[in-house]
Amino acid sequence: MAARIGLVVHVLSDAAVRELAALGVRQVRWTLYWSRWDDADATRRAAYRASASAEVARARAAGLDLLVRAHGTPAQLVPAGKDEYAAREQILGAYVNELGANTSTVSV
Repeated sequence: MAARIGLVVHVLSDAAVRELAALGVRQVRWTLYWSRWDDADATRRAAYRASASAEVARARAAGLDLLVRAHGTPAQLVPAGKDEYAAREQILGAYVNELGANTSTVSV
């Protein structure tokens, strides 16, 4: 049985996907930034969602086994004057709802 190689990556550009394929990498853990996916600014949010969705599509088209890790709390979910830990129940609830609602959008 051939060894399976997996890597953690933050970019799935055309060049990155070609390099991963050339190295024989089949399994990739990629980071989706929730703070950018749910950015309060609609223009930035739309741009990131389009870019992230394109990266996922590119990886899938190349036959990569993709595990998506989402992290980064959107600033609007942290109450003013509090840290993330103090608002963890609200944030985690929003995290679950956001990922569940957008899984098909990103096609993960």
